[in-house]
Amino acid sequence: MYRLWWIWQRCVLTGDERISIAAIAELTPGSGVAVQIQPERSDPWVLNTRCRIDTQDELRFFRHGGILPCRLREMIVEFFNQAYNLNTKANH
Repeated sequence: MYRLWWIWQRCVLTGDERISIAAIAELTPGSGVAVQIQPERSDPWVLNTRCRIDTQDELRFFRHGGILPCRLREMIVEFFNQAYNLNTKANH
């Protein structure tokens, strides 16, 4: 928490910055993440952070846009697998 306060005070963040997260497709739980901050009127700078996604399940939820979209997709797939007997586990 102190580090965030220090960054806020030192960098004078206004809320108008453009923020980019590098290599978001390669995220893994607890991995390092480079965040580029582009202020409106100065050069960009990079902040090295740690991914606070701690488990593979959290990562799956993140990639689906949240737990609700993830679970809905899983339920729809399960429904169609059962309705059309597409479940590969049941066919073996």
